[in-house]
Amino acid sequence: MFLSVGATAVGRDGPPATAPVDPPHTLVLSRDGSAVLFAFPDRLANEPPANLSYVTVVVRGTKGLAVNTGRISVRDDVKGSGAGSQPSAAQGWQVMWTEGGTAYTLSSDHGSLPDLLRVAGSLR
Repeated sequence: MFLSVGATAVGRDGPPATAPVDPPHTLVLSRDGSAVLFAFPDRLANEPPANLSYVTVVVRGTKGLAVNTGRISVRDDVKGSGAGSQPSAAQGWQVMWTEGGTAYTLSSDHGSLPDLLRVAGSLR
């Protein structure tokens, strides 16, 4: 009885509505530690990205977006080197793409964009 009432509301019933959903294939990041990989079903990626200066990149044979997450100034005296208070620059990058029904975001607080694209290419 509940299925017939539910089918009236949503317009579907039977095997297609109750069939199990295949889990998405998720890439695995090695124990590098310098990058973070985040994945979720691409059907949930319906929010527009933030208004940043994205560049188009090729990731694992598909087009993706990359953004420099900005310059972070870290004072040397905070890092504990004691060499004065001259700021040193660190750059972070974030790369986003979809593959096989999954949206991926790979980010790193240090390293260059080519380094991050090499890490993305090595994912299995």
